[in-house]
Amino acid sequence: MDRAGPFRALEHRFEVRSDVPGAVEMAGRLFAPFGDRGVDRPTVYELRRSDGTRPYAVWSDGALLRRGVDAGNALDRLITEVGRRAVASAHPYVVIHAGAVSHGGRGILMPAPPDHGKSTLTTALVRAGCAFLSDEAAPIDPRTGTVWPFPRPIMLSPGSLAALPGLAETLPDDRGFRNYQFHLTCEDVRAGSMGEASSVDLIVAPRYEPGAATALEPLAGAEALLTLVTQCLNFDRAGASALPILGSLVEGASCYRLTTGDASAAVDAILGLVD
Repeated sequence: MDRAGPFRALEHRFEVRSDVPGAVEMAGRLFAPFGDRGVDRPTVYELRRSDGTRPYAVWSDGALLRRGVDAGNALDRLITEVGRRAVASAHPYVVIHAGAVSHGGRGILMPAPPDHGKSTLTTALVRAGCAFLSDEAAPIDPRTGTVWPFPRPIMLSPGSLAALPGLAETLPDDRGFRNYQFHLTCEDVRAGSMGEASSVDLIVAPRYEPGAATALEPLAGAEALLTLVTQCLNFDRAGASALPILGSLVEGASCYRLTTGDASAAVDAILGLVD
């Protein structure tokens, strides 16, 4: 099998092997920001094709993770599994389910549950000139309170991509590895957009509602802290030690709730807080 890697997502080291034409090249492009020269033995993910009604499979160190009807389904599972294991390996980081960008050296954290528009909003902000940190998981350094990059591939639904006019036409052709979602890197969104660790100066809890007017309202400290605790992906491991870290984030940031039905208007509203 051909191979891409090694890669390192937080403390999760891995490589990707495949006998599916084009799969290694796709993995190499999507996981390139995680490139690593470490010598530790990595987890070996394999994308294999066989006969049958669900011919595509993802394996991890010889154990079957999932079978699917097409290569896109297998790639979705691979990206999700890498993210899950990275979060599990994230000690001592406190990892928040959030989009994260920086603008003029000021970090913007966007915590929210699934399907609240984090990836769409993060991508729109990067197109508008922000530096990309993550669209899914924001690792917070407990020593400094900074948010570190976690450049997992961005996955956008067709509806989300439609909300970002002109982006689809610039993306590499991934039709052979697309089930439903499009797979992007921050470089696909805007060249040179990868960011660096940043302080958290603004916390915006987004919620996408079709047709809704864009509105920002201040978020009380207690409610902002509850949002971060609820969206902490490794709170079960970090436990009580995460509370003062999250509390410090809230104390040091301006906190808002954002409701929006329009990505462009949401970008204008957020950037209006930091410009």
